[in-house]
Amino acid sequence: MSDASEPKKGGRLSEAAKKALVVAQKIAENTETYSVEPHHLLVAFLLSLGVANRLLSNLGLDSTELEKMIDQKAVKTEASNEKVTLSFWTKRLLEHAFREARALKHDKLGTGHLLLGLIHLQTPIANKLLDSLELSEYQFARLIRDRIFNSNDPKDGAPQPPPPKKSSENTSFGQMLTRIGGFFIKKNSTKPVPPTSPLENKATGNADQMILINNLLRDSPQNAHLYIYRASVHSAGKNYQAAISDLDYALRLKPDFAHAYTHRSSAKWQNDQQIDALSDIDKAIQLAPRNTSALILRASYRVWSGQTERALAEFEEVFKLRPNLLSALQGRATAYLQNRDFEKAIADCDTALRSHPDQYTTHHNRGIAYAYLGDHEKAEADFQAVLKLNPSGSYSYSNLGWLALLRKDNDEAIKLCDQAITIDSENGAALFTRGTAYANKGQHELAVIDYKQSLRYWKHIEVKLTTPLKQQMREYLETWDKQP
Repeated sequence: MSDASEPKKGGRLSEAAKKALVVAQKIAENTETYSVEPHHLLVAFLLSLGVANRLLSNLGLDSTELEKMIDQKAVKTEASNEKVTLSFWTKRLLEHAFREARALKHDKLGTGHLLLGLIHLQTPIANKLLDSLELSEYQFARLIRDRIFNSNDPKDGAPQPPPPKKSSENTSFGQMLTRIGGFFIKKNSTKPVPPTSPLENKATGNADQMILINNLLRDSPQNAHLYIYRASVHSAGKNYQAAISDLDYALRLKPDFAHAYTHRSSAKWQNDQQIDALSDIDKAIQLAPRNTSALILRASYRVWSGQTERALAEFEEVFKLRPNLLSALQGRATAYLQNRDFEKAIADCDTALRSHPDQYTTHHNRGIAYAYLGDHEKAEADFQAVLKLNPSGSYSYSNLGWLALLRKDNDEAIKLCDQAITIDSENGAALFTRGTAYANKGQHELAVIDYKQSLRYWKHIEVKLTTPLKQQMREYLETWDKQP
């Protein structure tokens, strides 16, 4: 694959694009075609991280949908020893992609540019993709370019590094799966007023994205995929009721849309509608039993509800379909953490980091495990990695604050948790840690305020690591209330 990793037409491949081409090569090897075709690359987008993956997922396309377009065995990724080359059409795809990158003045070619190259080919797989999404080439290209500009992903051809943000703790579907490592858990309960009609759904996420999506919906008001896409933007802005409204409409247009049920389940869980969320995820799995996103989400619900043994069994079912899948490894590590099986949690994190070393959620989970095992040096190394990879995230600071508390450095713990709470006032872990540091310093009035807030934000979390901490806070508050 040297002709893919070292293009002769100018420009450089992003890390995500390189990984997607490697995955496409493995798919070609497995299907014994021995040349990488455009449809192999399309499958690779769904099996890899990057702009193309997020866009296709937000439009409701997953491996189940792809199986309707191409041979089912193409989603497997076992390798063989045969040499694989790029087909004529894949070379043409790369040429189109590099032209797009140059036109956008990007010095690296990412998976978004590759996706643009694919739809410009007008091959059967490109036409099937557009037909499946019910989009014209022009409409899809606009969405791709918008996603590239708004990705801020330096590992996938982003035009510039991400600007500082007040909070990056949004709860998009992919992020919410692994948020609950250790006791650092947050639950958002924002309940905005639902819009009166789908086209009146106001912008709650990225304003430019919303303008584009609303314009596309005016042209294609019956496109269920666009409502799913807009719902993902609403969820990123924590407007879960608006997301649910869009997903309701998508399901009226396309009643058997498994991906819409999965997304709606995620939004309902975040909107404190747990029973409805479980019903939706069961429906998604009924419609698409091999949909790993839905299976992982249901297993994660088990963890959040304290049913870790059931969760571990369900993660095993996912691994039968997709061995060493990143999100499943992260989710199972979280389940092991709740079971206090810290060595197994570390083993899963090690496996995940070998293939995805820059995933801060995995460093976060491993740091929690090391901290509980008493290896504070390794825990701090992982937490510092989280801070480097996600400097605008509140949990980057609350993790380090917790370690400072364990070292009995109450002042440092308070300082770090202040930073975390400035970014995210609903970080229950930071409030717990700061409250404990205040109690250690004898500043009981401040401890009471933080403990009450922490219990408020941890209200719906029932997992083994948080239960003793919640009990500790309740006992402290009861004791304080008895003071004359």
